[in-house]
Amino acid sequence: MTTPPSPPTPPAPSDSRWHTVGIIVAAVITAAATVTAGLMGADSEKTESEAGRSVQATAPVESPTPAADPTPTPSVISTPPSTPPSTPPPTPTPTQPTVQAERPAPEWAGTWVGTATESNSDSTDSYRVRLELTGGAVSGDIGEVHYEMRDSRCQGDLTLLAVDPVSEALSLGEYIRTGNCVKGGRITLTPLSDGTLDFAYTGAKVDGSEQSVNAVLAKVR
Repeated sequence: MTTPPSPPTPPAPSDSRWHTVGIIVAAVITAAATVTAGLMGADSEKTESEAGRSVQATAPVESPTPAADPTPTPSVISTPPSTPPSTPPPTPTPTQPTVQAERPAPEWAGTWVGTATESNSDSTDSYRVRLELTGGAVSGDIGEVHYEMRDSRCQGDLTLLAVDPVSEALSLGEYIRTGNCVKGGRITLTPLSDGTLDFAYTGAKVDGSEQSVNAVLAKVR
């Protein structure tokens, strides 16, 4: 019997072939690792996304808080200041009555002369007026008055009615005793700054009309 011949032994692979195989295997491993990492990353992102949705789903939904109604500010009531206890007004001091001078100053005594002008008449009359003043008290005689006109003369008595304590003016009552003159009248004598006297007479004529006589008198003695 004849023995068949043994199959020929395959030749050993060369080194370059094994090098190529190594590169391919490394590439396959790298690709597998990359795919695995990508899958893991995707799973991680999916897990995180699902976790986020889960949190949103499980978180209690807060109902909107209604806006608070504005609290009305209480109006400020102004409290009037407390009124201090009223103090009774002081008791007024009784006003002392004005003391009227009882008599004119001594320098009034003497003879006073001037030219009088009568107003409120049909014509303006001018005539001489002479006063003879003496010392005297209120309500007493204080002298005489003389009116010297062209055709007649009149003489009367003077009574002191009042003395003004401020101006020192004298109020005199006149009563004509002789002559054709108005019987009664009133004379006011006011001292002037130059030492003269302002003479002012008022009276009523027989017909009821007013009579006014004015003069400035100078002291002659």
